[in-house]
Amino acid sequence: GSIASVFAEVGEEGFRKREEEALREIFLTFAAEPLIVSTGGGTPLRAGSVDLLQRHCVVVWLRVSLMALSRRAHSDGAQRPLLAGEKTQKLQVLYEQRQDVYAFADIIIDAEGKSAEEIAQEIKKAVGIN
Repeated sequence: GSIASVFAEVGEEGFRKREEEALREIFLTFAAEPLIVSTGGGTPLRAGSVDLLQRHCVVVWLRVSLMALSRRAHSDGAQRPLLAGEKTQKLQVLYEQRQDVYAFADIIIDAEGKSAEEIAQEIKKAVGIN
């Protein structure tokens, strides 16, 4: 189901548990293949997910400002259960809470105002791919 429906059914903790199980399954299924796994912003809130990411990945944090995240959250139309209601205020709280959590990343890319191609080039350079 949708993220909103899973949150409604099992709450945030249940969602994060399913998210961790999905990561584990991905890493088991594709263990011999190189992959790119794009997670949601709350994935690193669960210690088991962080452990899986650290064991199986080079973790890249695409860092952007609160203002950029706010523009995205207000314009993309996605339903984000944690931002229900006063979106701007809740986003600021989440942004501030998660900065330290994201610091486990192996590579931090300043993605503010950059195209996907520019970000991809920075990541390739950081991991030593020409």
